[in-house]
Amino acid sequence: MTLSTHTITVYNKYTVMGSAPFFAESTKWARAVIRGVYWEDSTNRNVTADGLSSIDKTVSIIIPKEADAGDKIFINPKDYTNLNANVCWTLGLEDIIVKGVCNEDITDSYTEQDLKKDYKSVDIKGYDDNMDTIHLPHFDVRGK
Repeated sequence: MTLSTHTITVYNKYTVMGSAPFFAESTKWARAVIRGVYWEDSTNRNVTADGLSSIDKTVSIIIPKEADAGDKIFINPKDYTNLNANVCWTLGLEDIIVKGVCNEDITDSYTEQDLKKDYKSVDIKGYDDNMDTIHLPHFDVRGK
């Protein structure tokens, strides 16, 4: 795909069970840099019957099968856990995509809100798995 010249960083959210005696869960984030994708920003203006208008900004990201995710492999969001976070990436509805390479780790001191403020990013709102198509197998990701 000749238009696949962008790079993204996918932040995947997962839960880790704490140790005894309390077993408190904590939220962690893993990231994967993916090269060779296509990022498209869209702005839609909506007008109601009353004449009120609103602006809706969305992003479409095409991740071709041949995109370079380094040594990480894609797995279904329902199979993504802390046990495979270092070797896999996914497209879960609680995940974040940053445009470009981002080396920030989301921690207690640098939160997901900080990331969204500092970098161009979107929350994943859904995706279509088109990896089985004959022409241009890809994921089509919707973000907002």
